Amino acid sequence: MMKEDDLELEQLIDKYKRIEERLDSKKNTAEKNMKIMSKEITEVLDPSQINTLLQKIAILPRKEGYPILMGCLFLNNLIQNSYNAGYNNFFLNPQGDILSELGSKIHGKKNNPLKINIEGNAGIFFGLESKNLVCNINGDAGYGFGLYSKNSAYDVNGDITDSFAVGSKNCRYNIHGNIEGINWASGLNIWFSRFSTPNKATYEKLRQEIKGLTNKVIYTREHKS
Repeated sequence: MMKEDDLELEQLIDKYKRIEERLDSKKNTAEKNMKIMSKEITEVLDPSQINTLLQKIAILPRKEGYPILMGCLFLNNLIQNSYNAGYNNFFLNPQGDILSELGSKIHGKKNNPLKINIEGNAGIFFGLESKNLVCNINGDAGYGFGLYSKNSAYDVNGDITDSFAVGSKNCRYNIHGNIEGINWASGLNIWFSRFSTPNKATYEKLRQEIKGLTNKVIYTREHKS
């Protein structure tokens, strides 16, 4: 006999499939799809259930090489619902799958930031337009990481591809790995943010590309045990 939790997740998977099929045919923007979903997804899961649902969505059929976009938008709504209901400290393990816009447009509170830990790669556009988010990523972050996020803090244990942090305000980025770059023009569109790294090459690149008197670039040294 199926456990109650398992039944709830299977019902959510069926709901997700119906929503995905309907929205795929409309060719909406991701932003519009997420708004539509926010009206339809009222369920509240605990953080462990959300991670289990991520594993289930990840194995659903999709075009080879395509990122999991609609599934991430679906999960974002569930994360927001869960946080609003009093849950926090979300642990997500994507297990190597290609993600898109996970953590986008989710909002915590200034005195109680929404916390996410990623065991793996965060994918592209992670944290897009997020607010009051604290995120630790034990992996790499893809293109568009942290774009237009506000009052958020990111710790990335791996590498970051280009065009990250653009449009962000009052954010902290601690980067342990390498970066491809931001590009000079994009570096102008960052405000009141701090970038720190123990990686000398990353520090030099950040110094060249992060502009504006309101931003700081800091070189730190790893503490040896």
